[in-house]
Amino acid sequence: MSFLGAPDCPVDMRLSPAPSLPCRGAASFVVAMVWTRRFQTPVILKDGQALTSLAQARDFILEMTERRQAKDPWQQASELLMKAANRTSTEGDIARAADQLKAALAAEGLL
Repeated sequence: MSFLGAPDCPVDMRLSPAPSLPCRGAASFVVAMVWTRRFQTPVILKDGQALTSLAQARDFILEMTERRQAKDPWQQASELLMKAANRTSTEGDIARAADQLKAALAAEGLL
């Protein structure tokens, strides 16, 4: 399975900052994404960098190598970020995305 579990969507489309993401060729669907949502508390990295929004977390992940992105903790974090960026998401979705982001960062020694 590819990054984020969407086999027909390239990584840059699945985590795109664009407001809608077409995927899956002929069986297309469009999802409105709101990447400007903020975490309840910033995620502070060991180097002092602060991730305060879904967009910053998305960009942080997209800057990684594909090999690193493919690791399970980052796949899980990406899936939860996508869910949290959906326009119908809840504060709970954002909190779960932040928790998994912290878990992935901790696993890499970045927290």
